[in-house]
Amino acid sequence: MNSAGVRALAVSWTEGHAEDPLRRLLAALLDTPAAPSVIPASAASISPVPFSLLAHTGMTEVEERRLRASTDVAVVTSFGPTTHPFPALWLNQTMALAVAEQTGATVLEIASLRILNLDRWERRVSPSGAIAVHHWPIIPTSVGHDGLALLTTRGLEQLGLPELRFQGVPPNLARVSSQLVNGVAQALVELAARLERTAALELPDGGVVVGQGHLRRSQTAAWPPADAGEGTVTAPLSPATGAPGEPLWLDIHPPDRQPVGEWLMRTLDRLLPPREQAIRHARSDSEALVHAHRRAVAELPAVEERFRRGLPVGAVCFVKHGFATSKGTREFMWIAVESWQAGTIRGSLAGTPRDVPGLRPGQEVSLRQDDVYDWLIQHDDGGAEGNYTSQVLLGDD
Repeated sequence: MNSAGVRALAVSWTEGHAEDPLRRLLAALLDTPAAPSVIPASAASISPVPFSLLAHTGMTEVEERRLRASTDVAVVTSFGPTTHPFPALWLNQTMALAVAEQTGATVLEIASLRILNLDRWERRVSPSGAIAVHHWPIIPTSVGHDGLALLTTRGLEQLGLPELRFQGVPPNLARVSSQLVNGVAQALVELAARLERTAALELPDGGVVVGQGHLRRSQTAAWPPADAGEGTVTAPLSPATGAPGEPLWLDIHPPDRQPVGEWLMRTLDRLLPPREQAIRHARSDSEALVHAHRRAVAELPAVEERFRRGLPVGAVCFVKHGFATSKGTREFMWIAVESWQAGTIRGSLAGTPRDVPGLRPGQEVSLRQDDVYDWLIQHDDGGAEGNYTSQVLLGDD
């Protein structure tokens, strides 16, 4: 198919899958030299396809079979402003999807390492061309030897932005922290949209202001933004460069060297809906509770061994400890485990204390293994192990 035929195909596809004013903009651009070029190539000439990563970003079995069987590829590329309404970006997507629909091909989005299909397009596209960041980059998460999580973005460069990095995140907050990362990226997209097309993005002093509206619009694009009366936080950003040739990163970090866990708990409490914390009371000498506690303690050596060998991806280990209250009683709280060495456990407080002087949400704490009351392993799929004492309390309701 020649270039004129491909453009006609893309115009027809746009008519059926986009709304005005974006549809008018794309139709006009497809009839100009700004239209994307489609360059045939051999599948062997491109970098190996990361199938294991694509499996975690929504690739279906049919799409995987097509990719593995591919012998030829077509590279779709165009040049244009990387600011709202992102004409070059939408043009690329339109052309690639039009060709794929005609030929039965699978579209691989190189910038974000995602399969691009009609379903993803429909979640992304808005009549104004506004961007909802959640649907663009991926946010891979890894846990280091220190037990803390690292979140990075891949795919913001196609929006004209540096990639983001968030280090030192307590493991129990890794998943929910992706919402903050998306909110920061959404704030940067909207900040860039207010600049002149030729202006470089300059970071505000002190960091970028992120509001509840940014988190909401990162899921569903809306323009213009309006955040009157909503909770906001300031997320400091620092440029960071890697090895020569690597792109610029922006590090998200707490202000004034505050502990990451404590700052993150306060930040998420301000941006996200309130989380209910049920308070349950039971006699500590009840037979069922004593039995549950003894069972948990007996299994701790095996739990330590599993933690030290490495839990499955996305799993988080917690231990429960009774902290002394101002009334001389004990308030039992969960700690997200970050290290477990020589009988000492270190982690961050996973909840909000009610009557423990000097203890703060997200605070780093350490305790001896002998002082553990219960244990819990939460899995990425929602399953859980342990948590015996809580089961007794729930059964007492």
